Amino acid sequence: MPLLRALGSDRARWWLGGLSTIKARGKETGGLCTLIEMFEPQGVEVPIHVHHNEDEAFYVLEGQMSFYVGEETYKAAPGTFVFGPKDVPHAPIP
Repeated sequence: MPLLRALGSDRARWWLGGLSTIKARGKETGGLCTLIEMFEPQGVEVPIHVHHNEDEAFYVLEGQMSFYVGEETYKAAPGTFVFGPKDVPHAPIP
């Protein structure tokens, strides 16, 4: 089913020190994906975690970030896509 979400109609909430805006939920995409836009202030820490049912991906819009995925650390500039497969520990690094 197509989904159109106009600017300002998103569902935003504060989570782990950053602002998370839900663009699409799994139930709106037939269970294929959830898309969340996150604004994280510098220094916010998200604990290393594992998803057992889904992958997690990140796309950096602004600033510089590093990511821990499995045994590797990756530096990401704007325009960088980072993929964390299910069952692999991962986290953004402040």
